Amino acid sequence: ARPGLSPVDGQALQTAAWALLESGDAESAVRALQPNLALLSPPSGPALLARSLHAANQLGAAALQYQRVYFDYPLSAEAADAAVALARLREQLGGGYPPALAQDILARARKMISGGAGTRAIAELAQAAGELGGPESDAARVLIGVARYFLNQNQAAVDYLRGLRVATGEADAERLY
Repeated sequence: ARPGLSPVDGQALQTAAWALLESGDAESAVRALQPNLALLSPPSGPALLARSLHAANQLGAAALQYQRVYFDYPLSAEAADAAVALARLREQLGGGYPPALAQDILARARKMISGGAGTRAIAELAQAAGELGGPESDAARVLIGVARYFLNQNQAAVDYLRGLRVATGEADAERLY
């Protein structure tokens, strides 16, 4: 936040942006939010910007902002809303849809695991392991074992990790740890 600004400024910005969005002036909401996003608390601020970009038909920018919410705040209600919006945007943008970065997928899974959503993380990691290549696929497969451990499925985690064969030294070191 800039010097001299208070949390009230962020609340006022959010209220104004919602009013603009609901009145059909999404472009003005975007113009108000983009330079002042730091005033808003995450994940609600980035989610509001994503919604505003989407309503303003700035679909590529909306997808990137929704991805930020989805990957950075995986346990939030806003992330669930972002997932729905991203599915629509993937359909709308087709080949122009911005691909998710492997490091974002893996970071989301780590946050889910540490936040107690290991079962969801396992499902997402199993899918990601098939879609990612090389070291990222190895890292996703190792994280499946980590998630099992955090779910107190200790023997299953040990058996899985012992039987897992990975091609990269870094993933193998994490697997053994």
